[in-house]
Amino acid sequence: GAPEQRLPAADRAAFAKALDEFIAGQRFAADRPEAVTNLGALYVERADAKQAEAQFKLALALDPGYTPAAVNLADLYRALGREGDAEKVVRDALTRTPRDAALHHVLGLSLARQKRTADAVAEFAKAVQLAPAFSPARARLAESWLELDLPEKALREFQPIRRQDNSSLPRLDQLQIDAVDLTITREFAAALAKYEQMRKVAGPDSADLNVDL
Repeated sequence: GAPEQRLPAADRAAFAKALDEFIAGQRFAADRPEAVTNLGALYVERADAKQAEAQFKLALALDPGYTPAAVNLADLYRALGREGDAEKVVRDALTRTPRDAALHHVLGLSLARQKRTADAVAEFAKAVQLAPAFSPARARLAESWLELDLPEKALREFQPIRRQDNSSLPRLDQLQIDAVDLTITREFAAALAKYEQMRKVAGPDSADLNVDL
């Protein structure tokens, strides 16, 4: 059941009241795609995929160029095993905002999950071209070059990451960078340990991990 069911009765009542107020606040601003996307994210947290999908689609109907709604809808489809739909959502979004590095990164992840590594390389490279300091995309690009057995290209792509401060990145991205770095330097046991840490942190999102050491 929902996590709040494990709370004491008084706390459950307070949680339910706060939740109702949050939903009412977002619905009051239902003409704004960010509010509708917030509702979709809430339904994702509550494992209501049907409602989440409806809210993300509504946000995109309000503003077809609203990237967070497209990214969230694509991620929902990924979680549901609908990878083709995830790819389509991102490609549609890119027709409206073709210079959005985050969208190219998300599309690259989708293609990588589909084992279309060469296509993923093109998207990660575009993300890096648009946002050179976007370390997660650069790390994925380097990882993809490794998958294609091109370690020299992987090293060249990864070098700028070593000169950046990545301490503010999410834990999963930091582990990804460490794992790719260790793979490039052929410290395979340590790299595998990092990937295993990533699996624990990612949980259901571990489909995004590519390990072939």
